Amino acid sequence: MDAPLHDDVGPVVVRPADGNDLEGVVAVGRAAWHRTYQSLYPPELVELFIDKWWTPAANVPSIRAGRTLVADRDGEIVGMLSYGASDGRFIVWKIYVHPDAQGHGIGGRLLAAVEERALGHDAVYLSFTAGNDHAEAFALAHGFVHDSREEQNGLPDLVWMRRDLERKDMR
Repeated sequence: MDAPLHDDVGPVVVRPADGNDLEGVVAVGRAAWHRTYQSLYPPELVELFIDKWWTPAANVPSIRAGRTLVADRDGEIVGMLSYGASDGRFIVWKIYVHPDAQGHGIGGRLLAAVEERALGHDAVYLSFTAGNDHAEAFALAHGFVHDSREEQNGLPDLVWMRRDLERKDMR
């Protein structure tokens, strides 16, 4: 278990999610999505995406598979990250911090914790919607570089970034 982070949001521990965290994971995602995407998509599209990706059913598989981390502040989930491998790449699929807890290093702690789980991979990848300047600034501040763009059928492009990992000599 990671050491707690102490600051003005209270002590925060980053740990693997369990079934008891499901409601908190969903609540963080819903709150963060509203705040993040209200200026990028029409309201009805934001609601559509939230109803697709931020339900218990959509988040149970990642939690059950042990591929979701949470930032826990005194029993309240204030951040989450889900990850997995796809096509040989280690990908951060979701990383969100509740809007009331942003700006206190919680997202960086989640990234540091997931990097420990990326052993055997050369890089960590993440993506975000073009125009999400906050996500881009966060990724750049944490050592990510632009990798590629993916068209999204009339929606803003998906921007892919990667952070190369230091290879540890296993001799």
